Amino acid sequence: MVGPRRHFLPLLLFSLSVLFLFSHYHSSLPHSPPSPNPKFTLLPQNSTSNPNFTFSIKVLAFNRLDSVARCLRSLAAANYLTDEVHLHVYVDHFALGDPPSNIDQKLQESHHILEFVDGFEWKFGNKLIHYRTANVGLQAQWLEAWWPSSDNEFVFVVEDDLEVSPLYYKFLRSLIVNYYYNASNYRPYIYGASLQRPRFVPGKHGNKLQMDDRTRLFLYQLVGTWGQLLFPKPWKEFRMWYDDHKAKGIKPFLDGMVTTGWYKKMGEKIWTPWFIKFIHTRGYFNIYTNFLHERALSVSHRDAGVNYGKTAGPDSHILDKSYLDSDFWDMQPLSDLKWYDFCFREKFPDRVVGSLDELGSVLNSVQKHDTVIIVSLFGVSELAVRNLLCHFESLNIWNYVLIGPESDFVFDLARRGHPVIGTNQFLKSVGAYKLMSLQDSYVEMIKVYVLKKCLESGYNAWVVDGNMLPLSSDLFVESDPSYDFYVGKSSELFFARRSFAQNIGGDDFISKFATMANSLLVRQSISFGYIMAKLLEEKGVKVKSLDETSLGLMIVNSNVNESLGDGKQMVFWSSDMASDLVQKRLQEFGIWTVDDDLSCKAVDGTGRNGTGRNREGAKMLSNGNKEEGDGEVIILCFMDVERVVPGGEVERKFIQNLFRGTALSTRFRRTKRGTEYLVSLRSILSYVPNGTLAFIARNCVMSATNNGACKFFSLNYIPGFVFRPSHT
Repeated sequence: MVGPRRHFLPLLLFSLSVLFLFSHYHSSLPHSPPSPNPKFTLLPQNSTSNPNFTFSIKVLAFNRLDSVARCLRSLAAANYLTDEVHLHVYVDHFALGDPPSNIDQKLQESHHILEFVDGFEWKFGNKLIHYRTANVGLQAQWLEAWWPSSDNEFVFVVEDDLEVSPLYYKFLRSLIVNYYYNASNYRPYIYGASLQRPRFVPGKHGNKLQMDDRTRLFLYQLVGTWGQLLFPKPWKEFRMWYDDHKAKGIKPFLDGMVTTGWYKKMGEKIWTPWFIKFIHTRGYFNIYTNFLHERALSVSHRDAGVNYGKTAGPDSHILDKSYLDSDFWDMQPLSDLKWYDFCFREKFPDRVVGSLDELGSVLNSVQKHDTVIIVSLFGVSELAVRNLLCHFESLNIWNYVLIGPESDFVFDLARRGHPVIGTNQFLKSVGAYKLMSLQDSYVEMIKVYVLKKCLESGYNAWVVDGNMLPLSSDLFVESDPSYDFYVGKSSELFFARRSFAQNIGGDDFISKFATMANSLLVRQSISFGYIMAKLLEEKGVKVKSLDETSLGLMIVNSNVNESLGDGKQMVFWSSDMASDLVQKRLQEFGIWTVDDDLSCKAVDGTGRNGTGRNREGAKMLSNGNKEEGDGEVIILCFMDVERVVPGGEVERKFIQNLFRGTALSTRFRRTKRGTEYLVSLRSILSYVPNGTLAFIARNCVMSATNNGACKFFSLNYIPGFVFRPSHT
């Protein structure tokens, strides 16, 4: 009975030794830097050039044997080094009609594809074939092709009319090693890489996609369906997000995007509007290539099928060894690459200012017309901040910097490209803490330092509180040149002209500001504008007092039934007001532009007028475009037609000529809002290329104010219908 106990001591010593070695090994592993996005943590990274990961190719096929054959042969001709690469082919079934049409021919097409894929030799890894029992379409083909089993599993998705370069895998492998397994380049908000040639900007009012010849890699939010590498964690997150929204009946609408129109026409036949909405919500990016002479590592032949009525031919030229540039394999540091949003506006992620030198650089990059807006987020709810930034975008206001507490939310704003000042680090760098006898005065101190730097850099500066909402970009246009400083009576609104930087220059002014701030804090709450006005008046400087109620509306508990009215440039409220009440009031005014995903409902200001005058039309949009059929509400005014009318040259010319008053019958009526002019379209004498217009106008009604400025009009149309103008 005692025999086995003799072996207990050696076993115990052995176990302790193993535990010691295991602990020592893990304590010696390199530590990853903190992730900029609190939703993710970085994977344990090291500098090895040979990480252990799984790579699979997902080929999505349907009924095009020649396309599938060309695609698979190009994949098999690629250089996979000595890596194991798996091939998974998903063959969708044809749709069963009632009664079935050409059933024998369709069966034969499917069987020929299966025979070819069965006999196709794949010597680089496993081959898997999934033949659907029913037609599921592209959305299910994409979404059901992959569920990552680990964070070290990658897929490359190709549709069957694609052809890839022999170099494609070596290039993708290099991307994975450098931008996923290299800790200095890894960012959890990069979801993959597209090998197609970049050509498309989905934002209706976006910039033209142009890159200089020296750019080889850049980041762009748009997914590329013609050869897309997917990273595991973002894809899994998307699938969970999709599942949640689909189950709750939430549609992937994003105003201002061409893809939203696609979804309204095609519904669940396509998947990209879902992914685009998800990417917009999360603020994620995709790696793209840019090679000269229209070359790419993956090419779509755009064969006749679901997406094309007839074959359109290859969109690019295949990149092979004979066209290689000297820097083809050069993987630049992520910090050297450019980033672009859905409208192809350049973004600057992770800009957190920690010093005066860094602040000077940021001010130079954001200023517009030599003016900078300093926005304080202290005491502002996260939802109100998001709504404010959505309005900034809709009004084309980009010349701002944000000051806020060092929180995950504020750092996430920086990750998304909003310039943020890191409060603690910045105050330490300028030595402000030694001037602050009370900790609570640091909010005002950082404002005065940033204001001083703006003026010294030669820029006019506005200081505003985040508990406000601009309704017009005119709000930040100086109106009275006889004053160099404005201060608001009821809000934290302050303006300083650059020409009088000497009035707040030097350490003496900063010291006096700190003294007054500390003394006021003992007796009452601090007002930045009040302190600035007092100090400037002591120096004999005239400060204009602004009555904000003449510019806008203050939201209070008692003005429940009050309307915005015309000509208002802002709304504002006290930081003590409950955030849910603020949101409710802004929704009633039709100026709440944040959706249930906490992201903007639109990109690039679609659906909102840049002048901020069209409150009725904006409210109609916020209520969901409740026109019948395929109707749209177009918000516009005469002076801003080109910017706000969605679509291209045809729509713009149509609207402009419609307003010229040719063959229109009009009448008017009195309403509570004033006089409305009702314009019924009877005939159109307009610019019509090739004698046709690609939509029919019906029930065209325009409402106007007394002075004739257009508020909104509803244009219902049938996409694809050819309308020929007549004089009847």
